[in-house]
Amino acid sequence: MSKKYSIDKDAHYFVLMHPLECYGPIVITSSLTREKWVECVVVEENYKVDDDYKIELRSIEEGYGKETFYQEDFISFLNSNIKIVKKDTDDMVCTEETWIEPLCGDVFLRHSAYTLTKNNDLDKGKTLKKIRK
Repeated sequence: MSKKYSIDKDAHYFVLMHPLECYGPIVITSSLTREKWVECVVVEENYKVDDDYKIELRSIEEGYGKETFYQEDFISFLNSNIKIVKKDTDDMVCTEETWIEPLCGDVFLRHSAYTLTKNNDLDKGKTLKKIRK
């Protein structure tokens, strides 16, 4: 655990991430692609959590990379649930919700958003966090 910020380095976190795009030997992320809640673990390859400087989170889902945060920013995001959410139960997953909005006449607008949901709540329609893009 971090000395100054009390970061649990054994926990899993959901982080909003853009998917990796491969162009031959070049791999990038683009802000033009849609962000998704991705489950991540803390890795200490470049930075040690106990150093109270930066924290690296690596995706456990294929197609996503890793994110690095200053620990103070990490705590701020975590406390406000803006970009980081701690996985508090094993049945917490990212799901995609879609809905249709009538505009006028026969014209409809289709929306979709990634949400964090507990598996046992999927039938009940309960969501923990909803991000609309």
